[in-house]
Amino acid sequence: MLEYVPDSLKTSEFYLAAVKQNAVLLKFVPFTIRTPELCLAAVMEDGFALKYVPKPYKTSELCLTALQQNGKAFRYVPKKLRKKLCFNSIS
Repeated sequence: MLEYVPDSLKTSEFYLAAVKQNAVLLKFVPFTIRTPELCLAAVMEDGFALKYVPKPYKTSELCLTALQQNGKAFRYVPKKLRKKLCFNSIS
């Protein structure tokens, strides 16, 4: 896992490549490196990565991307966005 990688190699680019290969690795990415772009890459790989996305980054668009990848990620969508996402997907 990532704990075996030397800290000197753990750059933003490294983490981006990691989550593109295995989105669940997002849970090991330091919060200071979790950007909206990195989180988007993770949920595009696996919608369940939404679980590890910081709340401020859980926008309608990001959550919709996660749901399109894996509908079971709905449990990680903030409650305030659920109704909106459900109605938007019907129209």
